[in-house]
Amino acid sequence: MGDEYKHIIASYVEKGYIRKVNESEGQPHDVWYLLHFPVCRSERLTTKTRIVFDASAKFHGTSLNDEIYPGLKLQNSLFDMLLQFRRFPVAVACDVSEMYFQIRIPPEDRPKFRFLWKNLEVN
Repeated sequence: MGDEYKHIIASYVEKGYIRKVNESEGQPHDVWYLLHFPVCRSERLTTKTRIVFDASAKFHGTSLNDEIYPGLKLQNSLFDMLLQFRRFPVAVACDVSEMYFQIRIPPEDRPKFRFLWKNLEVN
């Protein structure tokens, strides 16, 4: 599992989702480090291991989720979705791969989405 975890982190670096913070950038005033852990599903054929970044983990009684603006709810309720089946004869569903990694975070907010990793070298 450790090798697969390293491979996933390396793929995130290659895709530009994450980067190593340079020491020359200095330490911003407001920093948050996210807890991360693997979720393993051996029965899956494609993505057996995925990394979860836990923004609800609390430190000194608060979490990143407590401190950031949640934004608008973009998903329809299950009830609303089921009602749509009565109006239209066809339903379309999709799964966007690594969707949350493709959201751009403004540079001033990036220090709040850091995580610790001992080595970002691609093996």
